[in-house]
Amino acid sequence: MKRVTVVALLLLSWLFASPVYGNPPQVLPGDANGDGAIDAVDITKIERIICGMDAVTPGSDANRDGTINALDVTTVERMIAGLD
Repeated sequence: MKRVTVVALLLLSWLFASPVYGNPPQVLPGDANGDGAIDAVDITKIERIICGMDAVTPGSDANRDGTINALDVTTVERMIAGLD
């Protein structure tokens, strides 16, 4: 029983120390492709998500309204232009 408890504790400590659970990566709204930069490639990624060609990514909801649509493309365009 003691061995099972030790193994369970080690497993839990490893699990919560991993990047997935311990320190989630920061999501930058508008960074649809997750490369850390907001640029024209993110616009293309959002357009592909809207068309159903790509899966939704954490940064694709640029205006943070809960939906991925043309308003997110406009938001990223404004970010690139320095307006937002």
